Amino acid sequence: VKIHPYADGNGTLARIIASMILLRKKIPPPLFQEEERKLYLNRLKQADAGNMEGWLQLVGERVVLSQELLLKELV
Repeated sequence: VKIHPYADGNGTLARIIASMILLRKKIPPPLFQEEERKLYLNRLKQADAGNMEGWLQLVGERVVLSQELLLKELV
């Protein structure tokens, strides 16, 4: 993300790439609510500092939420 040449769009591009990787493995991308933005950014900042656990947990929980919502739509 830090090598992206533009000041804005770094996170968006990273999320698009991550979503593409997940979708190739037939895993839905994580869903986040607008009110979770502060939590997401805080966990991302911790991950950038080397503490990945909280960010990975948050993303994993939101992937599960995505799967549950998709399953409800299929039923």
